[in-house]
Amino acid sequence: MSKLKIIVVGSGIGGSAAALFLSRLPVQVTILESRPTRSASLAGAVLNFSPNGMAVLSGLGLADTIIQRDNGIEVPAISMYDSSGSFLGKVPHGSKERYGYPSLMTTRWDIHEVLLEDAEKRGIKVRYGAKVRALQESEDGVVVQWSENGEDKESKVDLVVGADGIWSVVRQSVYDHIKSPCPQPTYNGLVGIGGMLKVASISNLDKFINHEKPVVMIHGRNGFFGITLYDSKAENVGWWSTHEAPEKAEGDWQTPKEQTLSEVKRRHSNWAFPVSQIVTAAETDDFEPMVWPSYEVDNLKYWHTNRMILIGDAAHATPPHAGQGASQALEDAAYLAHLLRQLLSSTKLDVLTAMELRSVLSAFQEARQKRVNEIIAEANKRGDGKRELSAIGMFVKKWSMKIFFTFIMKESWLDGWFGYEVPGIHEWL
Repeated sequence: MSKLKIIVVGSGIGGSAAALFLSRLPVQVTILESRPTRSASLAGAVLNFSPNGMAVLSGLGLADTIIQRDNGIEVPAISMYDSSGSFLGKVPHGSKERYGYPSLMTTRWDIHEVLLEDAEKRGIKVRYGAKVRALQESEDGVVVQWSENGEDKESKVDLVVGADGIWSVVRQSVYDHIKSPCPQPTYNGLVGIGGMLKVASISNLDKFINHEKPVVMIHGRNGFFGITLYDSKAENVGWWSTHEAPEKAEGDWQTPKEQTLSEVKRRHSNWAFPVSQIVTAAETDDFEPMVWPSYEVDNLKYWHTNRMILIGDAAHATPPHAGQGASQALEDAAYLAHLLRQLLSSTKLDVLTAMELRSVLSAFQEARQKRVNEIIAEANKRGDGKRELSAIGMFVKKWSMKIFFTFIMKESWLDGWFGYEVPGIHEWL
């Protein structure tokens, strides 16, 4: 059988992982990335990387690689406080003993680098500055047209994997092909503002957050504040504020540093140590604060055509409040490759038909959608808990959390998330 030609649109975590899995099949895979160059900074900030995401990396032989990097600290539990400094309890967050892999706080950049370094070793071509302009699907393939550093390019392939995020170009092409209106991202009223600091820049911060207590989440009447270590030596801390804010035009979210931090300071200046101290330190630190408005896409009815498939945020934009965005993109990549591997190993035809591919893509959506919808629903529920509250509302929330975390919460409740393994994940090495 001739090699299947696949283009992956987007070189983020999901797209890079998809290409790595597919490169282990009789497939010719190319990644198109609209950004001009490979990222060389921590602009993606810190993220929670849970055991189910680690299990996917293990299928690529990369779990130990991410664990051994300088950035990354194990997080068996998260400590919860209110804005006055009252301790509300500890939330189990995925122990290595229970799930085989730990939960890590690391940076998006580190996960991305591990994947791209391996893609480079395997000879996978990543075409930077490649902006997809059109996708035309026919019975025997998809013609992909893109501009690359000022030049027009075109290629006909058997399958397109859209891993191009919430503002997906491939999603629009899927819905254009089906002749159905394409759902557009909508702002959900929450914005995150965050940055990074040296632990040593704030007196006694190392006594508040350390290897024994690596992540702290703080709830108040007018928002939420998170603090996390993200390196193995516990020398660096990431922080973020999540609160309600009116929507702005796309280019207006990133404002001058003083203006960005003024809203954070207004909301958190009277919060207990170390919140106000972190905000004050951020004002003089060289690191520019990052702004993440939270956009969502309604539950998509269609993830695919016969020869185009959406994965990751292109298919199901996952709000950050559950810490599952990267892990779900990785699960998508591994699951899609697993189904394609089954098809390629069973077919006797020289060329895969559109109907054979469609059966795989339909099975992928059916297998994945229920799981991601449940995670997104929980993420939205947690996000709603970061909206503004009355004094009575905060009183009820505080004591509900305290009782729940102390007497009710069990680590086994997380088994459905953290204990999940993509079928066939251990068969790739």
